[in-house]
Amino acid sequence: MAQAWAFQGYAFVSQGDLGLATATVQTIRPAADGDLLLAAVIYDPGGTLTLPSGWAHVTGSPVTVAASVKCSCAWKIASGEPASYAFANSAGAAVFTALVARYNGILAAPAPVSAVTTATASTVTGPTVTTIATDSLVARVALGDNSTSLAFASGTARALVGRSGDLIRLADQNQATVAATGTNVATANTSNHLAAFTVAFKQSVPATTHVVSGSGSFSIGTCAGLSVSYTGLPTSLGTGKGNPVRYFELGNIAWATANGAARNYYLEHNPELIAMPFVGANLVYYSLIPGVTATFSELVSL
Repeated sequence: MAQAWAFQGYAFVSQGDLGLATATVQTIRPAADGDLLLAAVIYDPGGTLTLPSGWAHVTGSPVTVAASVKCSCAWKIASGEPASYAFANSAGAAVFTALVARYNGILAAPAPVSAVTTATASTVTGPTVTTIATDSLVARVALGDNSTSLAFASGTARALVGRSGDLIRLADQNQATVAATGTNVATANTSNHLAAFTVAFKQSVPATTHVVSGSGSFSIGTCAGLSVSYTGLPTSLGTGKGNPVRYFELGNIAWATANGAARNYYLEHNPELIAMPFVGANLVYYSLIPGVTATFSELVSL
């Protein structure tokens, strides 16, 4: 598997000392259906933040830092998006800075894994989370109150927005393996109120196909199953013995054949859909009758 997600830009509003009750982020253009939208908002702590329709807080959001500022991180998968998003504080007139970033190639399910830490210092340690799939998008969001600079120690810096001292920094990275992301320190120019979210999303991966003939094997990773189609089938073939698959074997997965014997293969079957979880880089062995070509398509696991 390889990285399939991509950063698509961002929009923001920073109302600073204007003290408005709603932060309205005007996007350059509405997001395409299926895009991931990731929002970060820093605001006065007196009320509850109302998210735009369809948005959801990540785990740990919102968080209050020393009773002085609230920080939120939320997400949604785009579907019929408007040209702007309104984030409202129930306390009324408030200081708002809001960022909406867009990525493509991310699945709606499962929900992202996330964590947050806060600090009243010049640094805050973005927490570690464990990704749930290979090549995950790991988004880092740092929010600072009364800061003029804010930066993560590592990752690709995507945005730094804000004014009047309320800053939001967005950075990201690809996590190639299922593992802990590790921490990432964000540093501000001065000691104040800071929060850092780490959010990991599972990417959407197009199906991988294996076009094969004769006998051989191919390797699969983690997927939901395989679908199979054939070309070159003799018209005389029925649905019993003599079908195009002479044998079909999955390495490291035990099957019980029709006679009850524990074997690692399907024998003389013609499966149109084989649905079961695969774990790791299993080998798939096959043997086809002469003249038949099979296309095995991996089904993406959600």
